[in-house]
Amino acid sequence: MVDSAGGFLADPNQTVADYLTAWLQAKTMTLKPTAVVRYHAYVVDDLIPALGKIKLDDLGYGHIAALVRA
Repeated sequence: MVDSAGGFLADPNQTVADYLTAWLQAKTMTLKPTAVVRYHAYVVDDLIPALGKIKLDDLGYGHIAALVRA
């Protein structure tokens, strides 16, 4: 959800996995099939295992940096 200032408003209980799963489902209708396959693999194989259990409100630079370093 986006607020009036263009920022992101997260459900405080929503995890990264919940968000990414919903995002991917929403994007499936607007992306080319090859892009969907690539995004699905990245989300399921990389992002959710590394960040999925983290609540969106708690996700920070350190989490992303650790994922990139790994």
